[in-house]
Formats: sequence, C-alpha cells, structure tokens
Amino acid sequence: MTASPFYFATWEEYHLGRLDLPMINGVSDGCVIAGSIIFITGMTGPDFMSIPWTAFGGLALRDIFFLFFAISATFTVIGNVYQVCSKTKRSDGFESLMSWILIVGVVILIKIFSPIDLTISNNFALMAFLGFIFAKDCALL
Repeated sequence: MTASPFYFATWEEYHLGRLDLPMINGVSDGCVIAGSIIFITGMTGPDFMSIPWTAFGGLALRDIFFLFFAISATFTVIGNVYQVCSKTKRSDGFESLMSWILIVGVVILIKIFSPIDLTISNNFALMAFLGFIFAKDCALL
C-alpha cells in the first residue's frame, strides 16, 4: 500500500515524460510520515501501536495509520491515473498497470485464503518479495 504512490508516480512520469509532484504528495510526504511512524515504533516498542484511542472510536493506532495510508494512497493513485488519462490518449496506459493489479490481487488473495495468514507469520519475506517485484516493475517502465 505504501509503495503504490511511488509506483504510480513512476507510471505517470513514464506516460507524461515528466514528474510533476503537487505541494503535498504521497511520494515525499508519505516517506517522511512512514519513516516517522517507524522511528516512533522503534523508540516505544510495538505494543504502542496496539493501544486503543478513544478519540477514534477505540481503534488501535496501527488501524488508524492503516486507514490514513489507505485513504491517502487511494487519492494519490486516482490523481496519477487522472493526470495520465487527461493528458494523453495512449491506449497502453492501463495495460502497463496489469502487473500492479496482479501483484496487489495476489497479496489480497493470500491474505484472505491463507490458512496460516502469511501476511503476519512471514511478513518480512512477503514485503521483501513485493519490494523486489515493484522495483523490477518500475525499472521496466
């Protein structure tokens, strides 16, 4: 999810020939926010992310951050797709997204149908795999 703004910024740059980032964007600002969350978690320990926050309906901090990143990434991706669709008339735009759709679809299927929940029990291996796949995919754009 947090890799999506990076992937779609690269995808938009490929189709438009330039990288136009708005003042607030998922690429640079998202990197700072994610790094800050990782730093705070490292300083306080992982139990800090499980504390329920009554201001947010009793949601744990990890759930609040998940919703924040999901909503932010969705708006960023929609903005990238809109920019490409409105400024180009190329027919191969969505064809180049098929690898991203397949990767995300496979991860969702693993999350739903895995009997031992690989996204939790082997999250490092899964994240490393996804990182390499996204990096290779971006390099091929």
